[in-house]
Amino acid sequence: MRGTATWSGTIAFGMVAIPIQLYAATEEHTMRLPEIHTADGSRVRHRRFCAAEGRKIPYSEVGRGVALPDGRMLPLSEDDLARLLLPTEHTITVAGFIEPAGVVPISYDRPYYVAPAAPEAERPYALRAEVLSRTGLVAMAKAPIRSRERRAVLRPYTGMLLLQTLRWRDEIRDPRELAHLVPAVRSATVSADWRRCWCMK
Repeated sequence: MRGTATWSGTIAFGMVAIPIQLYAATEEHTMRLPEIHTADGSRVRHRRFCAAEGRKIPYSEVGRGVALPDGRMLPLSEDDLARLLLPTEHTITVAGFIEPAGVVPISYDRPYYVAPAAPEAERPYALRAEVLSRTGLVAMAKAPIRSRERRAVLRPYTGMLLLQTLRWRDEIRDPRELAHLVPAVRSATVSADWRRCWCMK
């Protein structure tokens, strides 16, 4: 597949590990509008600035930290960051198979094309794509993408495999928060309104 892979690793189907690469399945075509200095039209660049010392700092002095409840920042060392990395950061693990209808549509996040990463991976890759296509099922998996474990769905798509990451439940807002904005519909008016809606041209 042409393009640059965004992730390389393996997909584990039980004891079978298939070397694969992920490629972004979508791309944005939005117009970029960079900030400029209106006086001369030159681009505005943002520098790393230390709020406490009131000075610009080099990249070598930039680290990572965790915000504490009281507002202070707890610095993280390289060892701390290493311990935060996922133990299987290069393996997508298939946990089981379900009907596609079992996945709530609002859960879908980013799609990735899955391609075999080596000649020996082509046959097991094609076999699993064919099995999913014939059964109509999708594979539920855990995918460590961008140093974060995500739920994901693996499905056949136009002759290949497509991996779609899923949002965690706590990332999806409860629609009941907006229930007061939705008007109630009286059943007596549904029949007539239904005819008008479906007859509109």
